[in-house]
Amino acid sequence: MSPARGDGPRLCPLAPLDLLGLGLLQAAALLGWLAPAWTAALPLGLLLLLSGLAPFFPRWRLLLPVLDRGHSPDAVALTFDDGPDPLTTPRLLELLARRGARAAFFVVGARVRAHPALARALLDGGHELGNHSDEHDPLLMLRGRARLGRSLQGCQAALAPLGVRPALFRPPAWVVNPRLWRVLLEADLACAVASRRALDFGNRRLRGLSARLLAGVRPGDVLALHDRAPPGGRGLELWLAEVERLLDGLAARGLRVAALSEVLGRPVHEPLAAAGAGPVRRFYDALAPSYDAEQAARGQRGLRRAERAAVLARLPGLLPTGQARVLEVGAGTGRFTLELLRRAREVVALDPSPAMLAELEAKARAAGAGRLTTLCAGLHGAELAGPFDLVAAYSALEYLPDLQAALARLAGLLGPGGRLHLTTAQRSLPRLFTQLGNAMRQGVWLHARGRGQLGRAARAAGLELERLDAFGLRVPGLPGFGGLMLELVARKPGPPGSAGGRGPGV
Repeated sequence: MSPARGDGPRLCPLAPLDLLGLGLLQAAALLGWLAPAWTAALPLGLLLLLSGLAPFFPRWRLLLPVLDRGHSPDAVALTFDDGPDPLTTPRLLELLARRGARAAFFVVGARVRAHPALARALLDGGHELGNHSDEHDPLLMLRGRARLGRSLQGCQAALAPLGVRPALFRPPAWVVNPRLWRVLLEADLACAVASRRALDFGNRRLRGLSARLLAGVRPGDVLALHDRAPPGGRGLELWLAEVERLLDGLAARGLRVAALSEVLGRPVHEPLAAAGAGPVRRFYDALAPSYDAEQAARGQRGLRRAERAAVLARLPGLLPTGQARVLEVGAGTGRFTLELLRRAREVVALDPSPAMLAELEAKARAAGAGRLTTLCAGLHGAELAGPFDLVAAYSALEYLPDLQAALARLAGLLGPGGRLHLTTAQRSLPRLFTQLGNAMRQGVWLHARGRGQLGRAARAAGLELERLDAFGLRVPGLPGFGGLMLELVARKPGPPGSAGGRGPGV
């Protein structure tokens, strides 16, 4: 795990191959002990085989998460690699404009610097720009981590004068390595390949290009081609004809050619001002439309029900008058925000994901809820006008490595007599498996805390503990199963009521 920076998450890019490798090594040791010694070579051989193949098959997702197709019911996306090229790109732009099609171009930084007007023309044509490294070194994945980072940042820098930053990276030759995911997290990029390749070898194999892509094409597919000039400049007309046949074939199958961002449901590039959003915001921006459904899924349902029951049982005592001013940290799509709005004079909802807050605002409008203010920021970066009668944080502190600093910040936002109500992950054996799963999915470590650790941090922040209890999957007498979640209610000393209305009570 890398050290945290400020209040940012702790990077922990754990690959599925890491855990699979650990399991295969254990299997080899067990076989060597219980069976003939030669059988231990079987899991070791499988591990070596997978380790050798995984870099060349990124869609297996053994080394890092990879975007390769979307869920559009009637559209596919066109992508072009290796440009811009002064011989081919202008002709391609004319064809796409004539057909009303938008594409994504994974560009090479050196080529952008050599042909900035072409890169501008791509943007002016409504197309999207992704990062395809700075120099398109086919051996880039054999380089060190520092060299990888410089190559990615070089392409980002080449596009900065155009006012955009790519959010997606496509590796040269579609080869990945175990170091790439951490470099992508640090560069605020995600890896994107495609579900269907033209297998044109950089426009060296043009005949049948359209037929290869059209064979078995489905809605949601991402199609990969190149816009670099065919070797020697020959074959340009054949290449354009194949691209036009591809467009005709997609139309004949009832498939629209849509922007890659539409098909994937996430941006390919964005304004330069969006730099530094970070992996947590990126993850939740992409997840926002399906977040509520995911929370209701079978694997999450039991724990989320237990959390909801614990919170709703406490709110009547915390907000008895309807006049309190409330801050909700990590509001997300509003699992508890509407309940808070029903009981409070005002709720300020804080979350780092604008997409999650947009979902929350839509819910509040549909429900005709009370006074809601949304603020897109992290806890330590937010400009908040306190004091508040209640600060609520439900499953929101796990991303913050410094618990003491987080609780001190929350306590400072409370008025005298105000209360902090939070739920957070409790350190336990079952929770460890959740943390490992999250590290493989997001590349960041979710922090679980012990009961004593949470209590000490609250007291050090100047708060008086009123309740500190565990809930969710409790097995009395079995170590490690004392509950998956902790609930804390703590009070800031002083006479209540300074933030408006009568102070809350429990």
